[in-house]
Parts: sequence; structure tokens; C-alpha cells
Amino acid sequence: MKSMTGYARIDTIIMGKSIYIELKSYNNRYLNFKAVLPNWLSSLEPFVREYFVPKLQRGDIEFVLRCTHTNEVDEFTVNEQLVKAYTDALKHIAHLTEQPYSPSIEYIASQSGVLVYDKAEDLEAWKQALLPVLDLVFTAFDQARSEEGMRCQRNIQQQLDTIAVSVTQIEQQYEHIESVFEQTLKQKYQDFIATTCDDTRILQEVALLLVKYTINEEVVRLHSHLETIKAEINTNTASSKRFDFICQEMNREINTISSKSISYEVSREVVIVKEAIENIREQLKNLE
Repeated sequence: MKSMTGYARIDTIIMGKSIYIELKSYNNRYLNFKAVLPNWLSSLEPFVREYFVPKLQRGDIEFVLRCTHTNEVDEFTVNEQLVKAYTDALKHIAHLTEQPYSPSIEYIASQSGVLVYDKAEDLEAWKQALLPVLDLVFTAFDQARSEEGMRCQRNIQQQLDTIAVSVTQIEQQYEHIESVFEQTLKQKYQDFIATTCDDTRILQEVALLLVKYTINEEVVRLHSHLETIKAEINTNTASSKRFDFICQEMNREINTISSKSISYEVSREVVIVKEAIENIREQLKNLE
């Protein structure tokens, strides 16, 4: 079980250049992978994507590679037409907004395509050099996600234990439901009729109430869902989406029990179970 949030960074030297690599992720229902590379290495984006995407299931993933220093003299060509186009556009915006305009060389130079890197890089050599570095950064990233996932898993298991205790308490309360119905009905007959009540009629009424208020099926299904989710968490055989589906089913059963509640004690345990289920679903939002 892994968290969707993770972070790893590596500073290294590749092909004579000081390289900074960062891999980070945030929660997302789907997989969204983004690679940020220098212009002169932009052709490596498919290679980077093919490396990481099969290893991930979901999350907002961002891979950043930047060159922080080089011992070589960088060879750039200025795209003069693009510089003029940027300058004219900025002046036009300033005119329309009636704002003073002072051209910023640094800003224009930072725009995509203004400075063109002339030196052709050996992309195959870069791929081979990058592979072990990508392995290192992904291993650190995956370890961070696993550690966070373990913390979430421990919290989920605590919530499941809370649910199991409350379901057992609810079950025990309903073990004596028949006698409670019988005593209540007899008391009502005596209060309103003031005569000896008909035992046969009492049994009929009790039978009808038991049909209406029994929760045996709901309790059995709750126990089954608890066993399923505990087993799959321990073996990591299911995704968080499946766990969330099981939580929805548990919530359905506990809502049915709530509608059949006959005592304060049962209602109290229902609230505890619903709160624990909600806590689990919040944790599942952080898991892959």
C-alpha cells in the first residue's frame, strides 16, 4: 500500500553537466504525468514518460530535470523574429492598458524558443546515462510513498478494529431483542387494557417486529466486509478504489442498522462506525 504523495531529489553530473532531478507527486483520481526538461533535451520526454508511467497507477506526477552548471561553453542562437514579436506584443499590451513599459531583456530571453541551443546532443548517449539516475530517483521516490502508505495503513487498521468492536456491541444488543419486544408489548397491553394479555397475540406481534427490525443480515455482511478489507490490506492485493467501494457497502449496511435502531446504545455504536468509515475513506484518498 503506497501513498500518492512522494518526493525525491538527486543532484549529479551527466555528460559533463551538473544535473538536478526532482520527482514529486500529489493526489489525483487519475494518472497525470508531466515532464519538465531543458529545451535542448525536450526530445527525451517520451523516453522519460515511458520509464515512469508503467510504474505508477494514479496521482499528479511531476518530473523535473534542470542543468545547473556546465563546463562547456553553451552555443545559442537568438531567434531575432521571435524577440521582435515578443517585444511588439508587450508594447501593444502596454499601450492598450495605458501602462508604462520598460522592456525586460531577461524576461524576453526566458521565453520558449528565443534562445536556440545549437549544439546537437547525442540523445542515445543521454538515455544510457540517465537510466541509472532515473532508477535511483524512482527508488527514493517509491520508498517515500511506501513509508507514507504504511502510516495510512496503520491508521486504517485501527479504524477497522474500532468498527469490529462496535459491530460486536450492536450484535450483542440485538441478541435480546425478542425479550425486549415481548416485555414492551405486555406492558403496553397492561397499561391500556388493564387485563391479562393474550400470549398468542403477543407472540404474533413480536414475530412481526422481529421481521421488521432484525439486523442479522446486515451484521453478517459487515463482518464479511471487515474480513475482506483486512485480508486485502495485509496482502496488498487490491487498489484503494476497491477499498473505497467496500467502505461504501459497509456504510450502506450501517445506515440500514441505524434505521432499525431500537436503543440509544445501538445508535451510539452506529455513530462510531460511521465516523470510522469516513476516516478510512479520507485515508484512501491519499493512497495509490
